[in-house]
Amino acid sequence: AVAFLLSSLAILFIKPDRGFMSVFSADSHGGSAARILVPAIILIPAILGKFILFGRDLDTYNTEFAFVLFNILLTVILLCLLYSIIDSLNQEEREIQTSEMRYRRLFETAQDSLLTLNAVTGKITDANPFIEKLFHRPRKYFIGKELWEIGIFKDIEAAKSALDELHTKGYIRYNDLPLKTKNGREIYVEFISNSFTVGTDKVIQCNIRDITSQRTFEKKLIASKEESEKIITFMVDRELKMIELKSEISKLKNTILFKKYKS
Repeated sequence: AVAFLLSSLAILFIKPDRGFMSVFSADSHGGSAARILVPAIILIPAILGKFILFGRDLDTYNTEFAFVLFNILLTVILLCLLYSIIDSLNQEEREIQTSEMRYRRLFETAQDSLLTLNAVTGKITDANPFIEKLFHRPRKYFIGKELWEIGIFKDIEAAKSALDELHTKGYIRYNDLPLKTKNGREIYVEFISNSFTVGTDKVIQCNIRDITSQRTFEKKLIASKEESEKIITFMVDRELKMIELKSEISKLKNTILFKKYKS
């Protein structure tokens, strides 16, 4: 019987992610409760029954009283255990709700445009309010669309390539993507995307930051630098020409003086 029990347990533990054992190995509230309750249900009655039978054998009480005592103690212990598990699960649930509310608040109030995508389909599932200011379109316009459909990538192939890279690396970044808004204005954005797991689902979050002003400033800075370099080059060339001219004048003076001296 013991060998049969051990062999049965071994078979169950060979593939803990399938069938009956998947309930216990699951990374969920149900899995956590099962990992505590099932061993307790198996072990507590056996241990409790052993102690009660030991008391009966010492003639401390009769069989009827032992049976009643066993049921009362077992009920009390299991109720206490159940209460402890439920309280723990409720605490975890409250922490998850608090975390979700905090994330939602950050998502809604972020000063960057944020999108969440289904990692399998690549379709947008949510957008924060700030994206309306960037694209001049309502949030509902983005739901259900893919990135290439809203102009983030030039075509579907470029979008698929980016998603493949994201699935491989878990993170992608483009520093200077050109976009056109609804009113035809061309802007430049920084695009950062990363993937993460929420429960059993894989989610993609995209951060889109308008860097048009920064890019315009950089262009002006580069243009100013180039203009300064041109002025410096001109001044240096002018100075060199002045030196050459002074040298020629000096030579001419010396020639004239030499001729006068000879004559």
